[in-house]
Amino acid sequence: MLRKRLIAAIAIIVVAVTLAFIVKVMRDRTSVAGQAINLAVKAELSLPARRNPVLIKSYDFNRPADLEGWEVHTPKGPDRMWVAEGALHIRGEGVERSRIQNICSLDTAEVNVIELRVRRPVRRLWAAWRLESGEWSPGFAGHRITTQEEWFTVSIPVGQSEFWTGNIQGLWITFWSEGQPAEIEVDWIHLLRDENPSFTVRPERLGYAIADEFQWVIPTEVPGKFQRELEVPKGAKLSFSCGLSKETWQSNPAEVMVQVSVTTEQGQTQTLASGRLQPRALRGPWGWVKGTVDLEGLAGRRVTLTFESTSADEGSAAVVMWGNPTLEPPAARTTKTRPNIIVILIDALRPDHLGMYGYEKPTSPNLDELAKEAVIFENAFAQSHSTRLSVASLFSSLFPLESKEKATGYYDLKQNITTLAERLEAAGYVNAALSANRLVHWDYAFDQGFDTFYSFHSGFPAQSLTDKTLEWLKGNSRRPFFIYLHYMDTHALYQPPKAFRSRFLPADYHPPDPAVVKSDLRVMRDKMAKGHTYSAGDQEYLKGLYDGTIA
Repeated sequence: MLRKRLIAAIAIIVVAVTLAFIVKVMRDRTSVAGQAINLAVKAELSLPARRNPVLIKSYDFNRPADLEGWEVHTPKGPDRMWVAEGALHIRGEGVERSRIQNICSLDTAEVNVIELRVRRPVRRLWAAWRLESGEWSPGFAGHRITTQEEWFTVSIPVGQSEFWTGNIQGLWITFWSEGQPAEIEVDWIHLLRDENPSFTVRPERLGYAIADEFQWVIPTEVPGKFQRELEVPKGAKLSFSCGLSKETWQSNPAEVMVQVSVTTEQGQTQTLASGRLQPRALRGPWGWVKGTVDLEGLAGRRVTLTFESTSADEGSAAVVMWGNPTLEPPAARTTKTRPNIIVILIDALRPDHLGMYGYEKPTSPNLDELAKEAVIFENAFAQSHSTRLSVASLFSSLFPLESKEKATGYYDLKQNITTLAERLEAAGYVNAALSANRLVHWDYAFDQGFDTFYSFHSGFPAQSLTDKTLEWLKGNSRRPFFIYLHYMDTHALYQPPKAFRSRFLPADYHPPDPAVVKSDLRVMRDKMAKGHTYSAGDQEYLKGLYDGTIA
């Protein structure tokens, strides 16, 4: 039943009546009683004491002509690469992107940060690496370049990626320059082990991601605690998450005990919840542990909540993250008259491959059925060819260059604008974003207004994203909600599930080119640029794969 309701919610993306709902919410927002209180927002926060990172490997490029194992690897080349005056020089010929590669062996337990000192005109960097399977990871861009200095240092916290695991067999670093052609200079490349948690800093709050899930947090060192005094409304509940920092999970030898307790004005203390967080050494998974506590017995009383962590091994530098500790209002007070809102974005989905727009193949039966009682827009346009710019406009109702930061190459969403999620947050909504597109990510400030943000790799399938959404809904039913979903299945590579893969493929046709079978459009474009042509059969095969992903 929930799944059918989620599918039907796609109406939100096309039904104009939704706009009227949102306008009503904006008008009613001052009348919301019993607003939820997220203790991680506007909290007095102290970051854990910083520890010096350990240098594991250094490429200094001090000796003339010594590339220290790095090779230029740019598909569109021909790029040139050399060492001079204590720096690595890369010269791109006619392209703004250059890539260098080093075949090496790295233990991911020893290295979690790649740090480079580079010179403008570099405006952004990505890292990728060869996995034990021989495949290359997706590009990881967990950083932003905001400085205007000529020489600057960029840290790429690769240890945050779910793909940074086991033994790494090679590194790629990709540079984008401000103009083309461009000469890139790299002073040094350092591979580090850094025990400092990497936070996302926003006005009045800190963010941290455990596994794929980003929340607003209060960090505490172990042993440590934080407290909050408040009055408990009738019918309220306390919800929270807790988890170890990535560095603690990877290196701590002992489990960490966590406890939430309450103390009344009369000095009576009781434990509300307790548990144990297991590091990797004890085979514990890295993830959030979530809890909800009924506070009905404390209604109307002024109390002190205490969130505390301890460990048998107090000599280790451990950090616990308390995520979204929230005093939830009574459900009936906020959910009866306020609509739930879901925005679903299906990346690279063509309308002319949907039945409601006249496509003859049955790719979209559920949407077609929904369309019979929905408003369909026949003249709608994205604000840009770029995902990050289009979604910025979707979130903000501003033109792309009004909503994005110029200093970061228009990657970051501006902090001084108000997004739809922030409007709804102020109106008492609980908000979540689930994105399978790495360009719609908290690293680029798309987290504004969302309590929780899930970011998945681009190959994350629709079924899994839907299941994760349903899981989130089960734990967030006390308040009206706003969900943003970003599916990537219809973006190349086209990899429909087995049951759909052959449904639309041409009968008895087997493409001779593996790039067609894999729908590797990047390889195909490179071949076409060199004069290769693809047959009508190849084209129909690709359309069949694409239609399968839609279905």
